[in-house]
Amino acid sequence: MIVDHLENAALYAPLSPRFAAAFAWLQTVRFEDLVAGRNPVDGTLYAMRNEYVTRPQSELPWEAHRGHADIQYMVEGEERVGFSPLSRMTITHEYNAAQDYALYSGSGDLFLLRAGQFAVFYPGDAHAPGIQVGDTGAPVKKIVVKVPLF
Repeated sequence: MIVDHLENAALYAPLSPRFAAAFAWLQTVRFEDLVAGRNPVDGTLYAMRNEYVTRPQSELPWEAHRGHADIQYMVEGEERVGFSPLSRMTITHEYNAAQDYALYSGSGDLFLLRAGQFAVFYPGDAHAPGIQVGDTGAPVKKIVVKVPLF
């Protein structure tokens, strides 16, 4: 897992040409120009435009992917995000290859993701985004870029 500010994205471009393309795209895209759901980025990369209200941690599952890394970029708002090594989780929903995810239960650490920051989750990184900060939910706008690893 990586957490940083988008202004530091150049540090992570050397991870792969796909990461370089994803970060370059994130630095130029306007959230308002994206459609709800899936948006093509570059070649095999795509991004999801997400708008939602954060919820209590108890209402959100843990998830992990096998074929993609997620770059989750917070455009507006803030949320807590759960993180744990997948080895500490118990699977609750078998892997869906078509959508590249499985769901888990367990516990982990929380961090705060604020506007202008991104988090990268690799296979092996269980994550639970969308957790409210404080006692009530709040709206967020987020872009999730799916980066194929194979």
